[in-house]
Amino acid sequence: MGIFENVRVLAKIGVDDVSPLLITAINQMTAEWRLITDSGMRNEPIVLIRDASASPPDGVRLLISGSPAPYHGLSESDVADNRDLFTESDVVFVDGYSLLSEASNLAVSKAIETARSAGTRVCVDAVPHDIDKRIGGFAVLEFLKKGDVAIIEARTLCRIMGITPPSPLNDEFLSTLVVKIDESKIKDKILILRYGEGDISRTAIYRPSQKLVRYDTGYLEADQKAGYGDLLAAREIADIMTSDDRQISE
Repeated sequence: MGIFENVRVLAKIGVDDVSPLLITAINQMTAEWRLITDSGMRNEPIVLIRDASASPPDGVRLLISGSPAPYHGLSESDVADNRDLFTESDVVFVDGYSLLSEASNLAVSKAIETARSAGTRVCVDAVPHDIDKRIGGFAVLEFLKKGDVAIIEARTLCRIMGITPPSPLNDEFLSTLVVKIDESKIKDKILILRYGEGDISRTAIYRPSQKLVRYDTGYLEADQKAGYGDLLAAREIADIMTSDDRQISE
């Protein structure tokens, strides 16, 4: 299916007039879906808006979503019923939205534990980008520790580490953040750090005891920006996994 040969998704939706439209749209996506229906929940809308700021050139994106969403009702039993997703995959991807409710937080913790017990690698993505303001910096660091690879905005990590970055966050200041990471509980993780214009124009790959790798993401030049960050992350995760597998085989 492009970057990864097979993609399998565990998801939960509610029951209302929108459900048939959601199911139709989901079935048109090239992925294997494990779709759980929660008859006690309705589907909540998500509105995407952009402000009029000049950095990045097309403004800053903001997602506004209804709550609680069916996804927040994901349970440990849902994970247990779909155990093969976590034991028979090359990598399990979990985002931070799951941490915003107690039920889904417990569910993804169970999913990560199940994956790790089977030797499956785990990637975590610390979104929303103000996640530290919602659940606290300590909880975010604990979440990052659960991943072999962790994606996070450098600006978010700066807040957690107690340092104030410039805007936009530049390469020079990133060195200050790396010093803090080297002294932290996540120093043994592979980190994908987003920074620069709009906190997405640049990426740095942090690996323990290795030189920082930095590059332009291409986001500012992209004609199609919707989903760009997701596609970028998929490519980076695939590259990291391929590189690690090559080193193991050698």
